[in-house]
Amino acid sequence: MKAYRNWRIGTKIFMHFFIIALVSAGSIGWVSFQVSSVAMKRSTQKQAQETVQQIALNLDYQTKNVENIAETISYNNEIQSVFRNDRGEMDLETRQLVENILLINYSPISLKEMEIYVAGGSIINVPLGKPVQEDKKVQQYISHAAEMDGRISWINEVEENGCMQLLKEIYDLKTMRPLGVIRIGLRADYLMRFLEDVDFAAEGYLVVQDKYGHGVVRTGPQVQQIDLSCPVNRTDTIWEEEFDGESCLVIYERLQDTGLEIYGIVPLERLYQDIIKLGNSILTVFCLIMLLGLLLAGQMIHLIVRPIVDMMEPMKAASKGDFSFTLSVNSQDEIGQLRSGYNAMTSRIKSLIVDVYQAQLLQKESEFRALQAQINPHFLYNTLETINWMAKLNKMDDISNMVVAISNLMRISINNKRCIITVGEELHYVADYLYIQHVRYKDRLKTLIDVDPSLYGLTIPKLLLQPLVENAVIHGIEKKKSGGFIEVTGRRDANLLIFSVKDNGAGIPEEKLAHILEEKENQDQGHTSLGLITVHRRIQFLFGFEYGLQIDSKPGSGTTVWVRLPMEKCNSQFKPGKGGGT
Repeated sequence: MKAYRNWRIGTKIFMHFFIIALVSAGSIGWVSFQVSSVAMKRSTQKQAQETVQQIALNLDYQTKNVENIAETISYNNEIQSVFRNDRGEMDLETRQLVENILLINYSPISLKEMEIYVAGGSIINVPLGKPVQEDKKVQQYISHAAEMDGRISWINEVEENGCMQLLKEIYDLKTMRPLGVIRIGLRADYLMRFLEDVDFAAEGYLVVQDKYGHGVVRTGPQVQQIDLSCPVNRTDTIWEEEFDGESCLVIYERLQDTGLEIYGIVPLERLYQDIIKLGNSILTVFCLIMLLGLLLAGQMIHLIVRPIVDMMEPMKAASKGDFSFTLSVNSQDEIGQLRSGYNAMTSRIKSLIVDVYQAQLLQKESEFRALQAQINPHFLYNTLETINWMAKLNKMDDISNMVVAISNLMRISINNKRCIITVGEELHYVADYLYIQHVRYKDRLKTLIDVDPSLYGLTIPKLLLQPLVENAVIHGIEKKKSGGFIEVTGRRDANLLIFSVKDNGAGIPEEKLAHILEEKENQDQGHTSLGLITVHRRIQFLFGFEYGLQIDSKPGSGTTVWVRLPMEKCNSQFKPGKGGGT
């Protein structure tokens, strides 16, 4: 301890600084390495698992699309009528009718072929127009479909003809007797595209196979030598397994309807490489910090051990305004005297600092308000257009379409210069709104717009139908878990132009329905921006009290809102009618 006291002050500062820097940087680096390595493992596993789950959702979505096609064809009225009356070989006209129905639902990108085996013996195939399977194979398809009692089943024939085969027996909806079997071939190379576009953990690879372990889609140079099978009693979806002497992380997902199994495989060595790189990076940063610390320590020592007397005059000059920091005075030696002189200077300029600072704040506030005044809707439209092009460049079509739809709706809502638009324009905004809801609700919502094209050129008040559709979605469809349907129609009736917005939602209680167009908008109605009562009053203000809305609804059976407008005024640029509401 005595020897330590006799050390030069510069040596003391250097040793203290070095020890503190070494302990601090070393501890932080070690803890950071341990925490980060664990976090990287978890993050990589989570990312890989989320990727496999997303692939599973995409594959499930694609197979369900094919199942919907099969259901649509099976329940088609013309298909039912043709097959119900088929007693032998079809004539050319009937065959062409069935082929046209199949071609409407056929997509060469995702489907290889669609084939129907009719109970009367006919076979209809698209796009070739003639059977592509041997009679023995056809009988196997028919027998397999019959065993499923009308349920959809999938057969893996990727190795034979590159397809996943969907089979479904078609039943007569009246007598429930079998009419035939539909077969749809889903291309394996189409499913492969979903895997090729996925960056799965850099060196990882993916395997999609059926419940019997037969491959459907595979990626990766080593995957052909890997035999995967998930035990039936396994409950976890992620585990470690060894393949050809290499330890790997396996992520597992299974599609219930098709029985497809998705395996994501990541070599553990891939995880360890990132951790080693992380350790090297932390070590490099540690060395740089230590080097910088030693340089700072040397500079600090140089400043402190300089003769105090030589520093007195510069500090007296600083007391006249050269520095802006307040120093603590811990002693009465030369350093204390210098700090006292510096503090004397700071006390003189405090009032000036306050005045200048407040003046700067006022200037900045004025500039900010001026900038705010320049912001207008065009900035918002340009921003949305920028997002749209960014989404297109990144091939995110759903995001691009959503941005375009939102931009269109905002443009018509904000634009106060146009109060009158054509029926076609209004239907375009309705379609934009429904597209946004389709993205939101997916399969929960189906819609139909059936308006006579001859009405498209007629003029009506803007935002006349879109609020009614929005009201149907929010109050009719939002609470339904599935099967939501909205239909928009338009037609002429003598001297009237009549639109309707129909939904199959919860309906309106009778006690509320009787007074719904007489009440003021409540908080719930305000959610639709305009509400039924607002649209009703706008129509009466523009055309007269004999026009407006009529609502038919029963609890549990949906709601239909009728819009009655005068045809004569919709053929011209109309003006408000007499005695209209507000």
